[in-house]
Amino acid sequence: IVAVHQLPLNQHTLRLILLGKGQVQLRAIEELKRLPVNYPRRESILELVYGLLEKLEANRQTRKRIDLQEEELIMTLRTAFRDKLAQEKQEGIQQGLQQGLQQGLKQEAFLFVNRLLNRKLGELPPNLVTRLENLSVETLESLGEALLDFNSLSDLITWLETNSTT
Repeated sequence: IVAVHQLPLNQHTLRLILLGKGQVQLRAIEELKRLPVNYPRRESILELVYGLLEKLEANRQTRKRIDLQEEELIMTLRTAFRDKLAQEKQEGIQQGLQQGLQQGLKQEAFLFVNRLLNRKLGELPPNLVTRLENLSVETLESLGEALLDFNSLSDLITWLETNSTT
């Protein structure tokens, strides 16, 4: 038998303490909110908390009255849930920005190399333009340096066959 309210509140006992009642549970939720984002068990503990919130809210719907302690617990759980949603939204925004920056960089590199090739070799056939569009930023940068030595379209084709995987 474990007396949950007597356990020390730390990252190792958090899951058990969340199963407690009243102030013990509220303290555990506050501790959970302070866990580092990269804490290994944080997500599984949060899943436990969200399940508890759903259960409490379902119980609330079936009963006309709930006690003050349960109401406080629901509010604390909702706060933890909102914090998690805000964090996930921020991570999504960051990921989107990063992807957008990568796409923008690739587009700029393609446009620059394409412009240089058109100036050096004349207008490129559409099939070669398509191949250039599919190159990585790193490959486009290498091509930007190599094109200084090109004298004809066949030099470009040879370079693409040697240096690209598309």
